[in-house]
Amino acid sequence: GIAHVNLGQWYLEQGNTTYAIKKFKKGAKVMKDAHHRMVPIEQRANSECIAATYTTIGNAYVSSAPGGGQGGVQITQKEMDILIDSRAKALSSYEKAREWFPTHAQANCNIGVLLYQSGRMDEAEAQLRHTVQIQPMFLECRRTYAAVLEASGRAAEARRLMEEGQRIGALGRF
Repeated sequence: GIAHVNLGQWYLEQGNTTYAIKKFKKGAKVMKDAHHRMVPIEQRANSECIAATYTTIGNAYVSSAPGGGQGGVQITQKEMDILIDSRAKALSSYEKAREWFPTHAQANCNIGVLLYQSGRMDEAEAQLRHTVQIQPMFLECRRTYAAVLEASGRAAEARRLMEEGQRIGALGRF
């Protein structure tokens, strides 16, 4: 499975998202098929690898969307339809990652980011809060959660969230 994932990563680096996603999906399938033949400790590691692969698939869908999945870019209606479809596929991939490894921080954070980018602020806030709770040192998620709080007019909460991150060392040690 990992060989397929590595080849998929190479395709992604070459800008060939379609082949990359195909290889990532093949890698996930191989790992899932082998899962039942493993001892429990191997299953846990395999579950995390499968979750990481589905997270990578979701990231590939987002990066292939018009504007790289970022807001603030003028796009046509056709590009908007592609963006919506890409986000839906990414969300599905992140959900699959959570099925395999519920505490996978990157998948959980990415769900929150997609919800935020889609204007679903309450859901984004809840998802990002959950992710910071399960992985308090995850700076990227903490920053996104703070941005959601600021966008909701709660700058003081955002500041407290980031100051808490500083206290626990999530913002770096220097």
